[in-house]
Amino acid sequence: MKPRFIHSMLMTAILSSLHLCSYAANNQCIKDISSHIDGSRLWLNNCKLDDNDIASINTFLKNHKEIDTLGISNNHIGNEGMRDLTRNENISVLWAENNNIGNKGAAAIADMPNLKFILLDNNQIGNEGAEGISRNKTLRTLYIENNKIGDQGAIALAHSQTLRGIDLNNNPVGLQGTTALANNQALRILGLNKTIVDKNVVSALAKNINLIALMMDETQIDDEDLSLLAQNHSLESLNINKNNIGSKGVITLAQISKIESLEASSNHIGCDGGVALGQNKTISKLILKDNMLGDEGAKALSKNTTIQMLDLSSNQLTQKGVAWLVNMPVIFLILNNNKIGDDGAQLFKKMSNLSDIEINNTQISDLGAIALSQMPSIYAISISHNNVHNDGAFAFASKEHLIFLNISYNHVGTEGINALKEKFNGRGLNVEGNIPDIITKNVVKNNNIKFINEHKKELIKRGLSLLD
Repeated sequence: MKPRFIHSMLMTAILSSLHLCSYAANNQCIKDISSHIDGSRLWLNNCKLDDNDIASINTFLKNHKEIDTLGISNNHIGNEGMRDLTRNENISVLWAENNNIGNKGAAAIADMPNLKFILLDNNQIGNEGAEGISRNKTLRTLYIENNKIGDQGAIALAHSQTLRGIDLNNNPVGLQGTTALANNQALRILGLNKTIVDKNVVSALAKNINLIALMMDETQIDDEDLSLLAQNHSLESLNINKNNIGSKGVITLAQISKIESLEASSNHIGCDGGVALGQNKTISKLILKDNMLGDEGAKALSKNTTIQMLDLSSNQLTQKGVAWLVNMPVIFLILNNNKIGDDGAQLFKKMSNLSDIEINNTQISDLGAIALSQMPSIYAISISHNNVHNDGAFAFASKEHLIFLNISYNHVGTEGINALKEKFNGRGLNVEGNIPDIITKNVVKNNNIKFINEHKKELIKRGLSLLD
């Protein structure tokens, strides 16, 4: 009976291995894995991978030691798959957000000998996983948003000897954890969105002279807190969206800080805050959605000569406000959910530096669309949820300088859709929600190439910079 039992076990193992090989061959990304190489990077994001595919990836990486960056985001990889992947010694940069690696998978990351950067958002990771990651001796940048890490895990990460960037946004971290992180003088990037902070934490952050990027969205900070943070002259980037900030705090910040990037949407900055920011000489990126600025606030802000990216969505702007904004040297402009209209859209012709514009839901029709299409400097336009018909679509279709176009949810008919389908040669096209919808669903070309989270893109760029 014993030999027969052993024979049965061997057959089971063999059949199991055959099943894995068969499965790998059926995954198109694994089958064509070489086509996913980009220099020293292997991109396998959105490939429907699961734990069974990691063995094939490891084998491939073993034979391609020049690959040091791996992307496996938006798949179905669990803790077993991540534990198998950590045996690889080549990878220094790993993108693995939106999987399900959990605590055991995260803890195994401690054993990756050359890892320097990792993106682990949305992975069901708690304190145990964070403690494991903190033991890695080479990791410098950790993005781990939207997980289940509390004080215990945050304190462990704060005690890391190598980490220079930690993004713990939207984790249940309390005062003990945020206090430990705020006092870590080695950190250059710190994300504390939706965590618990108090005056002592803010004071510690104000004195942390090595911080260059700080995120504090939805932390209930106020003008007094912002006045403290303004005294930290090492800060280059500050996110304080959805707090209790008024004009007083912004005035102090604009006068004494050296901020280059400020995101302060959904606060109460108002026209007086706009006046202060208009006089600032260091800010190049300003995000002020939903701040009741109005046309007068836009007028005050238009005096700024350094802003290159500006978002004033949902600020009750009209054509009058646009008339002031077009005098600014802005390259990337976002004015969604305002009452701009065709007259306002035609004013954008004065902006010779403008290359990227988003004006969704701004009461623009064909006249405004045609005016925008005639601007040779613009390569990216998002004009969804407006009143554009065939004439506007015809105008965009014939413009070779356009690379990205989002004209979704307008009133473009069959002729306009066909014109875009046949003539538009750019890399990103979205015409969903037009007429007839059954046709437009088949004409979405690389929809997400351009219209992605700009904040995240900048954040990752800063994190990668810490690897040098």
